[in-house]
Amino acid sequence: ETGVENQFNITLTVTTQERLQEIPATTDSAVVLVMDTSGSMGGSRLTAAKKAAMDFVDKYVKDSKTTDKRYAALVGFDDDAITVRGWTNLTEGTSDFKKFIDKLEVGRTLLGDYTGGTNMEGGLQLAYNLIDSGKMGVLKDCKNINIVLLTDGCPTFHVDESTRNSTTTVKGVEGGGNEAYPEDWKNVESLAGTIRADKINLYSVAFHAGTATFSDFKAQPPKHGICLKLDHYY
Repeated sequence: ETGVENQFNITLTVTTQERLQEIPATTDSAVVLVMDTSGSMGGSRLTAAKKAAMDFVDKYVKDSKTTDKRYAALVGFDDDAITVRGWTNLTEGTSDFKKFIDKLEVGRTLLGDYTGGTNMEGGLQLAYNLIDSGKMGVLKDCKNINIVLLTDGCPTFHVDESTRNSTTTVKGVEGGGNEAYPEDWKNVESLAGTIRADKINLYSVAFHAGTATFSDFKAQPPKHGICLKLDHYY
């Protein structure tokens, strides 16, 4: 009780049905690290994401044998999603792969353009394309295949369909800008389902927690339906 009539302090405990586990490393394993470089990842968030990615790389190859395969690829995304580093067997060395992680900059992809949007669909689609292509080559014997998404926000861009099947660059189309319109997030949800259905493990790591407000745009703009707005996310 607070001492004020009809006002109470209530403590809520939130639990999830899923338990975060370490990714098992079998003899041949593969993982795509999908890293958010949108504007809101500036400062400590991208620094933390880089450290997490590099720590993962070290642990991924720990105790592996020289005959084992520990394949990894790196995707960065903001407005567009780009393959920063293709499939690399990390048992042959991790320093080169780490350098590519370290080169990631907020809002500046390898295309050289300054951008700040969040094309999460593009990042996941590109990772899926790399895996699909790899299954016909270096990943043909891999049974343990994973995607790890490192991000702080919600999707505000969606895939340019003319580039959807690319293994190098999946371009984005601006949707909500700093809000998530249905065309930005609905495909992310369905794509995640496709990835899991293809027996690919999908993990996400959040680098920010915040409040979200939901607005129903029935009149303006009518084409967008429901909009999800997350504070200052990009």
